[in-house]
Amino acid sequence: MRNLKAFSKTCIDFFDEVVSSKNDTINDPTYKYRISLLKPNVEKCYNVYNKNFKNKNLLITKSFGYTNPNKDDLKKLYSYRNSKIQELKKTVTTTHYNRIINTCQNCTINEAKTMDHLLPKEDFPEFSIHPQNLFPSCNVCNGHKSTNWVKNGHPLFLNLYLDPLPLDQYLFVDIKIDLRKKNIETNFKLDNNCGIDKVFFSIIESHYSKLDLLSRFSKNCNDTVSELKNTIKSSLEESISLNTIVNVIKRKCIKDRDHLGVNHWKIILTEKLIEEPKFFKLD
Repeated sequence: MRNLKAFSKTCIDFFDEVVSSKNDTINDPTYKYRISLLKPNVEKCYNVYNKNFKNKNLLITKSFGYTNPNKDDLKKLYSYRNSKIQELKKTVTTTHYNRIINTCQNCTINEAKTMDHLLPKEDFPEFSIHPQNLFPSCNVCNGHKSTNWVKNGHPLFLNLYLDPLPLDQYLFVDIKIDLRKKNIETNFKLDNNCGIDKVFFSIIESHYSKLDLLSRFSKNCNDTVSELKNTIKSSLEESISLNTIVNVIKRKCIKDRDHLGVNHWKIILTEKLIEEPKFFKLD
């Protein structure tokens, strides 16, 4: 899990670009005209969002309260396949190495094939295409989140544009290996033993809980376990000592943290596996 860089250009210009990319249809020949009538007020809403985003306080953002048909018109502006939305996704997921992060950073499991509305478009249709309100996500995370985002004045999820992720480890895993059954059981867990701010850690806990991440990590362990076993076996076949292999894997985990994040579940799992003597006895 890592932070992504937020859209940094003029947000209302992006709104205009998306609107320009739309076409009136035979069934709805006045759609773009209706949107043009809504724009002056939408721009005011954007100014409020921009200020709150800059101050890292989206929680105080109030919905304008659009009702149909205007609400539906604004929601209809969003389409994941829209060329401008795709350009936005590419912009925010391109690293300083000019490589694209195509994995959903909300979970670090699946491919990001949609956009999450940080403030849900059902409640905030005015921000359905606000570029700083759109975060690349997978369908699973979007399904878990739905329209939930705040409870009792506290955010339910991390905002990976605004919330700097801790450099301390808070994700851990316990493993149980049964040599007879050739089975590995994993139990991922969160632990604030490094003293991360309690309020922020509660948001981390909520994020992992609401998206069912700990269980999803365990369900997706097989590839990581198999790849690690194959790496070790192949290296041993080349007469490389086990001690050297383990040291190389440890160094790789350290380097992987630079681009995957300190608390990436695959790194946490890999490091735990190579600490377990039984793992090296598995076929």
